[in-house]
Amino acid sequence: MGDLKYIDAAGYIAGYLQALANNDIEPNLEELTKLTLDYIDEDSDNEYALGQIRSLIEQSISDYDKQISETNKNIKIELDQLIVLIDSIDMRLGQVVYDLEENIAFGQEECNCAGIPDCYDDIISDDADEVDQIDYLYEYIDDHPDRFIVVNIDYNGYDTMVKFINTIDDDKLYHRLSDAIRGKGAFRRFRYVVEEAGLLQDWYDFKNADEKNAVREWCKQNRYECVESDS
Repeated sequence: MGDLKYIDAAGYIAGYLQALANNDIEPNLEELTKLTLDYIDEDSDNEYALGQIRSLIEQSISDYDKQISETNKNIKIELDQLIVLIDSIDMRLGQVVYDLEENIAFGQEECNCAGIPDCYDDIISDDADEVDQIDYLYEYIDDHPDRFIVVNIDYNGYDTMVKFINTIDDDKLYHRLSDAIRGKGAFRRFRYVVEEAGLLQDWYDFKNADEKNAVREWCKQNRYECVESDS
């Protein structure tokens, strides 16, 4: 019976730590250790200790929410800056950063292809080659966490295609599109079928709306103000 109690306790510890990890909360390990020892103690009131562990989880998340809300409430993010990068390789690799002073977003691969934004010319040595300049820029970003935000929006273009297909009422077209997105070349085949069906603009509008919602949700989760253009 004692072994089962240890396993049960381990499950609640795992749940607590996962809750902390999902919210980037600093765990109160001292308190967690004490409660866990109480929970697996033969002479303890297990239900009471279990309730305390649950309360600790809820309080940690609540404290984190208050802390983030206070810290990020004045941070403004330009939605249009992130839309153009949301489905990029930089976003998938976690290399997109947002500059709060310049109100621009960019990624490492984008810098490799198009060059470093001109606004950083004064902080990068002209003598360095292009690769060294990009490395230097990202070192500068690491050294200035109050100015730069790493953008990690959870977006998948394939999922957006699936959502769009689920809005199609025509059974024949629905199955054609469903077949089109199977296997390699899914995006190309999907676009061909959509264009042939005269729904290309509908697809663009749907995709744009889904991308905007992803940016809005990321801002909401991080308590940033999402600033959108009037157009």
